[in-house]
Amino acid sequence: MKKSRYIILLIAGLNISMLNVYSQEVENVNAKDIFYMQLFLDKSMKKNASVLKNDSLYRGYRGYMDFDLVCLETKNIEEEFQFYSLKWNIYMDDGRIRFINKNNMDIESDKMEFYDFSGSATTEYVLCINTKTGRSYRIYGFNGNDFFSLLRDYNEIMNKRGRFSDKDFLKECWVDGIDFKCLYKALKDSKRDGYSRYPCLLRVSDPIVIGD
Repeated sequence: MKKSRYIILLIAGLNISMLNVYSQEVENVNAKDIFYMQLFLDKSMKKNASVLKNDSLYRGYRGYMDFDLVCLETKNIEEEFQFYSLKWNIYMDDGRIRFINKNNMDIESDKMEFYDFSGSATTEYVLCINTKTGRSYRIYGFNGNDFFSLLRDYNEIMNKRGRFSDKDFLKECWVDGIDFKCLYKALKDSKRDGYSRYPCLLRVSDPIVIGD
């Protein structure tokens, strides 16, 4: 019998196992479900810290936030590693970004910040998902970056067939819109000063900076 190991995320009472990491192959990996959870975990309440992440807030988040997944073009990357970006279903309302509220949900005023992207330097996210294991890697837009974890797992697979290194990945692998060399250099740099030097590290939580 195959056994799977689960890592269950428990954050402020949130008990959701959707982002489990499996040791064996899994069936029917739902990329949109994984993306929803990663986005939810990435958000924070800066103005109203009393709002906790819980099952109720997550259900509201899924019901209100709406997007379509775009599978990015790749070259020389194993088929099981899929890279996705988002196409938000949004519109502008008095200079603010609003989501098309397809479920006609009422959002409590103290939680509206959780759904707002106004003032963000970017609204783009990129997530890599291993479609065999369900494991995901934050590549762009998130507050954390899992590129080195992706490199480790990818190289582990490739080394079973022959010698493969970080240099081989950076030389051979390509994803539309992603600068792997920038990510590698930025994450190696302990003195990195944010996206001004490394634009590949730009996060949705970063504010728009107006030049001098």
